[in-house]
Amino acid sequence: MGRILVFFIWCSSIVTYAQELNCNVVINAEQTGNSNLPVFKTLEKQIFEFVNTTKWTNKEFTNQERIEC
Repeated sequence: MGRILVFFIWCSSIVTYAQELNCNVVINAEQTGNSNLPVFKTLEKQIFEFVNTTKWTNKEFTNQERIEC
């Protein structure tokens, strides 16, 4: 069963297409028990900027064409 699942995941990865993203990133730092919350705000901002500004393809996409996630 596991080999079949790996095979289907591998096959689907071959035919997937990348597109630009428009993601909202929220990190819930309260669950960590860490009192240094500014570190998590910085991490949240950096992940947001990385995901939303990285060009995953050579194609140009407008803001309306971006995937909301």
